[in-house]
Amino acid sequence: MLVGDVAAADAVVRLREAFGGWRARPDAIPLRPLPPEPAPARRLLLVDKADATQAQIRFGNTAIKRSDPDYLPAQVANTILGGGFTSKLIEELRVKRSLTYAAWSMFAARFAGGDFRIGTFSKNPTTAETLDLALTVEGDFRNHPPDRKALDKAKSYLRGQFPLRLETPEALAARLAEIDFYGLPVDELATFRRRVAAVTPADVQRVARDHMPPPDRVAIVVVGQGAQVRAPLEAKFGPIETVAPDACEKLSAAAR
Repeated sequence: MLVGDVAAADAVVRLREAFGGWRARPDAIPLRPLPPEPAPARRLLLVDKADATQAQIRFGNTAIKRSDPDYLPAQVANTILGGGFTSKLIEELRVKRSLTYAAWSMFAARFAGGDFRIGTFSKNPTTAETLDLALTVEGDFRNHPPDRKALDKAKSYLRGQFPLRLETPEALAARLAEIDFYGLPVDELATFRRRVAAVTPADVQRVARDHMPPPDRVAIVVVGQGAQVRAPLEAKFGPIETVAPDACEKLSAAAR
């Protein structure tokens, strides 16, 4: 993808000069990885970091691929839940209860699949409370349509940010490459603001229920001081698995 102050004909000449001699290797067979299986039930992994003064919390499950037609309304839904500083997660965890400084959610959508994840952190003594509340907020969001004010604010934010995210040649090239790689419609950029404006409360509730996991079917990872967080987590969530930080690489290798 080439974007900048250059004539199309000149660009083609230069590209052919630079890359025209490239030949595909016979063993270069493109393989698309299959999406992982979703977590069938809630599982909690505690990484016991003895010197941790705060606990990092992450949870989620598999979700949509980038080319899914629901991706855009899912982005609107995510903005309401945890995609900005006025989100529901920030309101409940930070503003009302001072359990954390930050809380967020996101769809990481890729070629064959993706995931939905929520992240936050808290002091070790309030880890279990923070995790429980984050799960509750996400669960409630899945089960109720958003109020019109929150939806309008999210749509206004996404539509307002859109031009800013295309204002440099680098940013535009990245978006055009994304369209080509994921096989998105050629009018993806031209119709973005109109499609965002058309998202309804029913759309948000539908994609939240379809693509955000229920709280009892999420993989949870907590990195914190086991001596302080393990007992409260077990009391609230039942048996948990505990590993040392240096064992995390083995867990990742086994998953691959």
